[in-house]
Amino acid sequence: MIPALTIGLILLGAALGAGVAWLMLRGRSVSSGATLLLGAACALAAGAFAAFVVVPIVADSWAIREARAELLAIPVYQEIGKVEPVVFDRLLGEYAHVVMDRSRLDTYTRMANTEIAAVATQHIAHAADAAVLALMQDMLDKLQVLRTRSPTDCYKYLFPNVEGPADFGRWFDRDAQSRTLARMADVIRTSAEQPVPVPPRERVEPLLTPIINDMYAQFGENTALLSHAEQHGVDHRTVCAIATTLYEKVMRLPPADAAAVIRSMTQR
Repeated sequence: MIPALTIGLILLGAALGAGVAWLMLRGRSVSSGATLLLGAACALAAGAFAAFVVVPIVADSWAIREARAELLAIPVYQEIGKVEPVVFDRLLGEYAHVVMDRSRLDTYTRMANTEIAAVATQHIAHAADAAVLALMQDMLDKLQVLRTRSPTDCYKYLFPNVEGPADFGRWFDRDAQSRTLARMADVIRTSAEQPVPVPPRERVEPLLTPIINDMYAQFGENTALLSHAEQHGVDHRTVCAIATTLYEKVMRLPPADAAAVIRSMTQR
């Protein structure tokens, strides 16, 4: 509506200006009708200036306020704002564009999922056991779906920085995505409130070694793909299958052992 109104003000101002010129050419006094027209033209010109300069500033300020209110209604953004304010400000700036144009929501969601997942990954090593396991189970559930439906999106889910983020909207509804964000919020929050130390190597090796041996028995030398899965040209289907199987085996361990292994894996 603002652009149409601005153009209308400019055209009306031009018409009034032409009216003033017409009156002056007719030799009429400018002190009466022309003065009124000049005043109206100036007022409308000021209105056009306000529409071009003032309105965008006010609109941007409004969008930031709305964006902040909407994001802070979601727990994961509350936690990111506390522990990673630079990341929050970046997400806030991007979401303000969504407030102005809701058609940009899907693009924002893909970008934000990657940013938030990166923050959660940084904090998972020190999160509470329950938070770690809940997030990893949620991740495993999604990997199992993507493994059969879209190995490429499965790969992108695991390594979003290589080929871009997975197209979650295609496979998971907003409720499923919201549950993931809630799990990430718990990871970030508990890691900040009561950080858990990373377990020593001697605690984890006896748990992880049998799993790795099972992986080599099942996938052979392809198991080593996980160590260079971010290289160009790797087979998405194979990497997805190996990673999914690895997490399945880890999650079958007793809860405390599974959490310890996951913590150690984030440090490798």
